[in-house]
Amino acid sequence: MYRRLQGSLFGLERLLTALGSGFVDTFLRDNKMIPVLLALLVLFIFCWVMAAPFSAGPTRAASPTGPR
Repeated sequence: MYRRLQGSLFGLERLLTALGSGFVDTFLRDNKMIPVLLALLVLFIFCWVMAAPFSAGPTRAASPTGPR
């Protein structure tokens, strides 16, 4: 039982290793678009964070007598 489980885990490990190296070769190695896309993503997040206080709308002060 243990050997069979160990063998299936070894097969899964080989599969994940092959998928990982294939992903790196396809998308990351010598890819000129990744830095550009990351820069655009950072710019978008920065603008979103900076615009949040302006788009929140006016706030009302709490009434001392409670809601009406």
